[in-house]
Amino acid sequence: MSVCVVLPLMEFTTEEEHLFHTPFQVIHRVLVEEGYSDSSLELVQEGGMGRLANSPERVRHTSPDITFRHELIRVGGVVYLIGSVVVFLGFVLSAIRMWRLILHARRSRYGKYTLALTSQTVGSFSWGRVIVISEADYGHSQEILLHEVMHLRSWHTLDLLWIQLLLILFWFNPAVWLLKRELQEVHEFEADDGVINNGIDATRYQLLLVKKAVGTRLYSMANGFNHSKLKNRITMMLKERTNGWARLKLLLFVPVMAGTLYAFARPEVKETFVQTVPGLHQKQAMDYQTLSKLLRNEEEAYNLRKFGKKVAPATPENRMNQLLMNARNVMLFDGDYVFKENLKDKVKEKLLYKQRREKEKSGRKDEQIVGFWCDRGTNVDEARQALQAVYDAYTEIRDSIAIASGNDSKDFLDKEFPIVVSQYENLKKFGSQNGDCLSGIELNFMSGKDLLKELKNPTAEELQQAVTDCREKLKDGRKLSVRVKVDRECNMGTVLKMKQILRENW
Repeated sequence: MSVCVVLPLMEFTTEEEHLFHTPFQVIHRVLVEEGYSDSSLELVQEGGMGRLANSPERVRHTSPDITFRHELIRVGGVVYLIGSVVVFLGFVLSAIRMWRLILHARRSRYGKYTLALTSQTVGSFSWGRVIVISEADYGHSQEILLHEVMHLRSWHTLDLLWIQLLLILFWFNPAVWLLKRELQEVHEFEADDGVINNGIDATRYQLLLVKKAVGTRLYSMANGFNHSKLKNRITMMLKERTNGWARLKLLLFVPVMAGTLYAFARPEVKETFVQTVPGLHQKQAMDYQTLSKLLRNEEEAYNLRKFGKKVAPATPENRMNQLLMNARNVMLFDGDYVFKENLKDKVKEKLLYKQRREKEKSGRKDEQIVGFWCDRGTNVDEARQALQAVYDAYTEIRDSIAIASGNDSKDFLDKEFPIVVSQYENLKKFGSQNGDCLSGIELNFMSGKDLLKELKNPTAEELQQAVTDCREKLKDGRKLSVRVKVDRECNMGTVLKMKQILRENW
C-alpha cells in the first residue's frame, strides 16, 4: 500500500519510445501545453514504430474543447483542496476535543507519563505522553494502563501523525485509508503483545477486551484500548510462536516476495503472541510460616526506614485497611464482606483509591497499610490464602509502577509503594493446659546444620521441655534455631499457642 501512495510521484525513463507511450503523450500535451490543438500533433510511422511529432502546420489557438478541459482541471483542483481542508479540519477538531478532555481531567504523574483521570464515559486512550482513562475503567487500571504504556513506548503517536499527513495529501486514494486501518490494527497487536509479555493473564485480558468492546470511540487520532477488531486481537493472542525451522524455510520465499513487492504491498504482522507469559514477579505458593515471615520482614524493613526501629508506633485505625477473618473463615475488608476469590482485586482497588484520595487532599503520597486479624479457630491454610492475596495485590501494584517508570529495583519500589502488612495475634494468654496436643505442628530444633531434637504434634509440656533441653545443650555458645512446619488443617489458635510457648521459654 505504501507503494500505491507514492506512485503519482514516481517517474520512469526508457531508452526508446514505444507504441503504448503515444496516447499518454497526446493527453499530456493537450492538458499541460496550453494553446495547442489536436491538429498541431501528428503520428509519424518509422519502421513500424509510431512516434509523436510536431506538425509544420502547428497553430497556436484556444479551442472550446481545450477550454472545457482546463475548466475541468480547475474544478478538480478545487475539489482536491476542499477534500484536504475537510480532512485537516477533522484532525484539528479531534485534537481540540481531546485536549479539552485532558485539561478538564484530574492529572497526575504516572512514571514518565501523565495520567488524566476523567469522569466522562470514554474509552481509554493515549496521545503523546498522556494517558486518558475514565473513572469507570480505573478498577481495571493495571491492564488498561499497561496497554496504553505499550503504545507510548512504541512511539505509535508518531506513526499516527505521519499517516494523518498522508490522509491530508492523498485523501482521494483509498489505499491510504486502508493503510491507516491496517496501521492501527498493527498498533493494537503490538500493545496486546506487550501486555501479555509483562505477566498479565491472557484469558483475563481477553475477557476485559470483550467487556470493553461496546465502548464508544471519540478520538480517532489517538491510540485506544478498545480500538481495532476484537476477533483479530484475541485470535492473535491465541497464536503460537513460529519455531526456528519454520522461519528458516521462509527464506526460500525471499526471491518471490522481492519480485511481487510492487504488486502486493500489504503489512504483515508476525504471529508471536503466546497464551501466557510470566511477569516481573513469579508468583509462587508459600506455606504460612514462610509467607508470614516474609511479610514481617517487609514490615520491619519499612519501620527501620521510617522510624529507625523494627517496631513502629501503633497505626491509627482510620489509616489502616483492616482485614478480619473469623473461625468460620468469613472475611471482612474495611467493613465489607469479601470472598477469597476476589480479595486480591478488592485490596488492590482500595489501596490505589485511598492513595489517590490522600494525594488529592494533602498533596502527599502516604503508605498504604493492611492490618490482618484472625480468630484462634481460623484455619491456617485459609489464613495463608488471605495473606497471599494481600501480598499479590501489593506486588501487582509495584509491577505496574516498575513498568511505567522503567525502574524495577527493590529500593525504588519500597520507596514508591512499600509492602506493609501488620499481622495481629490474639494477645490473650492461653491457659496452662500443658497436656493439650498441638495437632498439626512439626518442629525441628537446629544448631547450624545439626538436628538437636524433632517434635511432631507435641503437647505444650513436651514443647516447653524440648526448648529447655536444647538450651542446656548449647551452653557452649552455639545458636539455637527452630524450623516449624504447620499442617494445612491446623487452626490459628494452635499456631498462636505454639508461638506463645516458644517466646516464654526461649
